[in-house]
Amino acid sequence: MPVENEAPAGLRVAPAGSIPPDPHGTLLTGEKARRIYFIEVTEIDYLQAFGNYVKIHAGEQEYVRRDTLQRLSGLLAPLDFARISRSTLLNLRRVRFAERLDRGAMVFTLASGTQLVSSRGLRLGSGAVR
Repeated sequence: MPVENEAPAGLRVAPAGSIPPDPHGTLLTGEKARRIYFIEVTEIDYLQAFGNYVKIHAGEQEYVRRDTLQRLSGLLAPLDFARISRSTLLNLRRVRFAERLDRGAMVFTLASGTQLVSSRGLRLGSGAVR
């Protein structure tokens, strides 16, 4: 499973339970095809709950991490990540625009073209999701 004590030279790996306020050089680990990858937090588009795991979506790549979305939501909130539904945590810095839907939800379009729909009742205010 993910190893969080080793990182390429010059990069910091976020220790379990804390992520520094400066996201540049901060890494999360994720697995893909039995390999452990170090993913810069700034490159993450969104995270999705996946049973006892979390799927990390970064560009066209997808990784799996044994963690909870609730824990990561608390850790990543200072880095402009927002919970837009029960199962999705979004990096607001990767959003191109958001549109309101008739039923009270919102659809977020990312720079990559991916569209994510929020839960009903999500509101935008003062530049951030509340």
